[in-house]
Amino acid sequence: MLRPDLYKRMLRAIPEGIIQFSKAVEKIESEPHLVRLHFQDGTASEVEFLVGADGISSIIRKRFWGASPKRPRNLHVTGGYPFNDTPKAEKLREHWSKGRATLSGNAAHPTSPYATYGAEMSTCDGYFIGQCLAGLDLNEAFAVEKALQKYESKRLAHTSKQVQAAVNLGQMVHHSMLRPVRNLVLDYIWLLQSHVGEENPREIVA
Repeated sequence: MLRPDLYKRMLRAIPEGIIQFSKAVEKIESEPHLVRLHFQDGTASEVEFLVGADGISSIIRKRFWGASPKRPRNLHVTGGYPFNDTPKAEKLREHWSKGRATLSGNAAHPTSPYATYGAEMSTCDGYFIGQCLAGLDLNEAFAVEKALQKYESKRLAHTSKQVQAAVNLGQMVHHSMLRPVRNLVLDYIWLLQSHVGEENPREIVA
């Protein structure tokens, strides 16, 4: 599914008035029974829990865990890396959650674009967050924290494998000795299924 089609489907499923545009988080206060967000326009909002799904340069992640280190390079090729200097997968955070806040998608597990896993993984993250919080009394701080820990435990191993697989595919794309393999995979894209294994969408929720 192309990204515009995915976005349209998601927008159709969200009631009007839920999404607010032009809101930038400036400060976050986490309390036992709520999370308070302060925005740059001077407004504030209190929520029962917070999901930081704001991408690889996540402001939510920065506010809770600090800035992620940048890795400068002396040469970039169209915004990427020299072919013989593809980066290793970043070490994933041991925890994505603090109190009533958690991360999802690239905010939690930044992924190389070569495998195009980003939308799939962030969608699955949202599914598991919903499943883990379903039926809970959100006033119970301990229950919410345990639910978010459960979400992490269900997703960490899967996303770690996907992140590393994306790095491996990137190396294959640019490695001269592996070009025949790359071409084979691109010609017979169904072979990716054997590479992904239990990450088959039909099995991921089993």
